[in-house]
Amino acid sequence: MLLNELLCISKVPPGTKHVDMDLATLPPTTAMAVLLYNRWAIRTIVQSSFPVKQAKPGPPQLSVMNQMQQEKELTENILKVLKEQAADSILVLE
Repeated sequence: MLLNELLCISKVPPGTKHVDMDLATLPPTTAMAVLLYNRWAIRTIVQSSFPVKQAKPGPPQLSVMNQMQQEKELTENILKVLKEQAADSILVLE
């Protein structure tokens, strides 16, 4: 979603894949949007590989635990997609 929004703001036609673009021929704002997204994607993948110390929660509450589980699943889904696209992001950044 982030990449799509950045490309939309940069007025790239819908459906254009970021790996199909030649950065040298793009307007500076579009090239910057593509580079920002790919740097963010790789940085997020790298940071997710480091262990994170979890804060000790207070007494468990069902609604809080449910929300935490939903956030964890969402984060895992985003990381899964980013990892699948990691090779493309590295190629763009090279």
